Amino acid sequence: MPTRVRIQFNSAGFRSILNAPKTWELIDQQAKRIRARAGEGFDVEGPKEMGFGGGRPGAYVVAVTNQAKASEARHKTLSRAVGGG
Repeated sequence: MPTRVRIQFNSAGFRSILNAPKTWELIDQQAKRIRARAGEGFDVEGPKEMGFGGGRPGAYVVAVTNQAKASEARHKTLSRAVGGG
């Protein structure tokens, strides 16, 4: 018979980690790495509170020039920079 395990999450602990300055710094660094791999015409928005799950931090990397938008549409440049192919 399988053993049952009960897990009780520490919500305050999760919130503390998510809102720590180091977490925001890591999100910013990762977004900048993705932007650098994507190349010219992409930019980072954030990090900022994303509005889900108690204001979790997050960031977007977006195509801001027409050339970058076309590159994403045709070649999935940003998707590949994230690691999607």
